[in-house]
Amino acid sequence: MAVGFGIESSGNVRTGTQNIGNCNGRKVTVLAFNESVENHFKAIDTISKLCGEAKEDDGRFCTRSGGGHGNFGRSNISNQLEGSQKELNLNLSKYPKLLEKFFNPDISKAYRNVDFDFHIVNQTVANHFYRQGLFDLGDSILNEAEEPEAIAIRSQFFEMHQILEAVRIGNLEPALKWACINREKLK
Repeated sequence: MAVGFGIESSGNVRTGTQNIGNCNGRKVTVLAFNESVENHFKAIDTISKLCGEAKEDDGRFCTRSGGGHGNFGRSNISNQLEGSQKELNLNLSKYPKLLEKFFNPDISKAYRNVDFDFHIVNQTVANHFYRQGLFDLGDSILNEAEEPEAIAIRSQFFEMHQILEAVRIGNLEPALKWACINREKLK
């Protein structure tokens, strides 16, 4: 058992302690996968530290365990690395199977037939450009879409960008004025 997550057919995310899958007779859990990855990185860190110590010893690649035991130390580390590598590869090979089991790749089941509202899309695109400070581009989008009533929000974004520019150069006066004027809205 491990802490896992999944998406039910209704679209709700479920969490809790559960087995994530069963591949080739072995139960696979998120916890086991995470432990495998952590063990792999620990082995890599250990090897890196030992290589650093070996380089300090006149550039020779041997361990500090003694003259005749240098190969034993290397083979032990190599065995640890191979074991963690095999475990990692085993869990990584199971991961796509688990994804297919819990997440349906067929996008058509999630599709809903909704009327497309061009008015909202045009406002959203224009607001994005206004947020970025690209006022000419936002105005062009709204003028081309013939939605002049949406340009009213432009002044708020323009004021925000003026305040931000003043703050960038160290002038806090416009920000303080705005805060005083909009004190009630800020509460």
